This record gives sequence, C-alpha cells and structure tokens, in this order.
Amino acid sequence: MIGVIMEFLNSLEELIGINDRPVEEFEVPEWGRKVYLRGMTGTDRDAFEAHVSNGGREGSMNLIGMRAKMVAACLVNAEGERIASPRDEAVLGNTSAKALDRLFTKCMELNGMSQEDEEKLKESFGDGQSDGSTSA
Repeated sequence: MIGVIMEFLNSLEELIGINDRPVEEFEVPEWGRKVYLRGMTGTDRDAFEAHVSNGGREGSMNLIGMRAKMVAACLVNAEGERIASPRDEAVLGNTSAKALDRLFTKCMELNGMSQEDEEKLKESFGDGQSDGSTSA
C-alpha cells in the first residue's frame, strides 16, 4: 500500500476498538431474504478447521456439517451479533443445499479463503479422507 502511513500497535487494548470484521448484506434468493454475514474470529476458524480435519487426525477429513458450521460462525444480525450457535448448525444443515452453498462460498470469501484453498485442503487428505464421519 503505497502512501498509507500505518501506526504501530502498542498494546492489545488498542485492538478492542478496531473493526476488522465488517458486516456485509447478502441475498439468499432461495429464502426470499437478505442476511448479514461477518468474517469469523480466529477462534471460530480454528474450530472450523479442527472440525474439517477431524481434530487433526492424519489422513482423516470430516465434511459432514462443514458448510453449516462456517455459515453459523458468520451469520449475524444488523448489529454484528451472532444469531446462530453451534447448536443451530443442524437447522442450517437442513436448509436448501443450494442456499447453504451460496452462503458458504460468500463466507469463504469473507474469511480470505478461496475455492482453491478448499481444494488444497481436500487434496492434503488424499485417499484417507473420511467424508462419512459424523464427529463434530
């Protein structure tokens, strides 16, 4: 970024007032509604990645509930407060696959993840992937 003067962070308290996860409106035609989405926290992303990697078990991958887990972490109200908890992931998982995939794709974008990142993650598990796992 040419011409932008950045200040040094001198304390963690300075982070409290920084809005690094803006809220965005997103249309879900299948629901006839708009929703608000916000990028995940680092903790949310760690939980998502732990879910997908089956807790880090080598050669194991859990895709069951992957989209609902990410959408639940990003779905917020107009004030930026989460409206879905981990207990609500089953509700989201039982919605239209097309709508959920549309939301998942937008959430990936908000979190700096691309389709290419998703494919690389899948490739890293090779033939040992475990799509049928039901662990969360």
